[in-house]
Amino acid sequence: MTIHIERCTLKDAHKLQEISYETFNETFKHQNSPENMKAYLEKSFNLPQVEKELSNISSQFFFVYFNHEVAGYLKAIAFYKNRGFIKKGTHSFYMGDEKQTDLLMTKSFK
Repeated sequence: MTIHIERCTLKDAHKLQEISYETFNETFKHQNSPENMKAYLEKSFNLPQVEKELSNISSQFFFVYFNHEVAGYLKAIAFYKNRGFIKKGTHSFYMGDEKQTDLLMTKSFK
């Protein structure tokens, strides 16, 4: 059994799009209407949007590999807390007419 983490690049855009769409849908579909989910998924996880986020130097995405196959990507809050990130605030956004909240986390590097 091997587990490793690898930073995503533009060549990973299709796979990141696929796994992001699937993960977000499975995680949040029970908390939102089908119409809002569909609209949000199509807006946020289309290929040009994923490529834009991968090209942003302030954004980083990582695949987690289990036995050399992509098993997920990093977004878990516990992962960031364990690496010294702390909550600095929140960011609200709407998925259709439903309000959502993301945590903003930061880490100081010396």
